[in-house]
Amino acid sequence: MWQLYLTGGVVSWVMSRFVVGRLIDRKGSFVGALVGTGVLVPLVYASFVHVPVMPFLLVYALFFFGMSFRNLSLNTLASRVPDPHERARFQSIQSAVTHLATSLGAILSSHLLRDRPDGGVDGMERVAYAFIGLHVLFPALVWLVEREVRRRGSPPSIEGPVAEAS
Repeated sequence: MWQLYLTGGVVSWVMSRFVVGRLIDRKGSFVGALVGTGVLVPLVYASFVHVPVMPFLLVYALFFFGMSFRNLSLNTLASRVPDPHERARFQSIQSAVTHLATSLGAILSSHLLRDRPDGGVDGMERVAYAFIGLHVLFPALVWLVEREVRRRGSPPSIEGPVAEAS
């Protein structure tokens, strides 16, 4: 297990720092979401619906690479949604929704998966299809939010009581 987490962590750190962040800064969150989805959907399909043809260490590294695109696209865009005086409240709500969604995902997954008598797991393909279905929607949602943020313009700089207290 330690090799998987070490590989995933190194891939995530290097790619986020030197590839993903730069691409999203230049091209926007929508392009980052498209690239992440383009990596994750075929990877999950090939690895969990069909018999895996790649070593699991490579699957894990590519998964972390795709998730870097997804997470950085979302976080970059989310930082532009609220006005500066609303940012902490927005992030608090975002964190609560993330935890709720993670909990619901774990509960749903536990209902989709079954232990086999031989110690294996049945139902992984159902979890994979749920993952794929949600991730296919992701770029469209990012595009909608990014379009609205651009239409609205840049959030104003921090002024008023917060700036005066500095």
